[in-house]
Amino acid sequence: DLAVLDEVGLGHAEHEVAGGGVDLSAAEVGDGWSVTVSSGARDITDSVLAENSFNEPPPEGFRFIGVDVIYTFNGDGSDSAFTVSTYAVADSNVQLSSDCGVISSPIDDFVDVFAGGSVAGTMCFVVPSDGGTLTLYSRAGFDAGPVMFGTV
Repeated sequence: DLAVLDEVGLGHAEHEVAGGGVDLSAAEVGDGWSVTVSSGARDITDSVLAENSFNEPPPEGFRFIGVDVIYTFNGDGSDSAFTVSTYAVADSNVQLSSDCGVISSPIDDFVDVFAGGSVAGTMCFVVPSDGGTLTLYSRAGFDAGPVMFGTV
């Protein structure tokens, strides 16, 4: 299930996905960028540990959770995806670490993306093993408010 909460000013809009599907609609996050969450959250602990022999396991009581995202630039000229910041919180409402080590298919933050272009990849977060709801939030630039994506 995926809900997109667009927090702008004092109001917000909520879009529920019926039937447990993934909402592939993009949400504007500022500075000409939009973010699409293209998969539900999934345990990628085994994949991360197999990706690189130097990767360390998550701390006791935690696991690595991956979520696929697409960053699309619709501004003028070009920019790099480094402009977009995406974070996650779990039920504790405290920002989760994204220090998973080397992962398969990360977003390439440093390539030039021209108007209409996109980069896609997997975001990884260190999440408590006891489950709960994972909420991603993204913004581009320093002036934009966060756009929140709730995924299970």
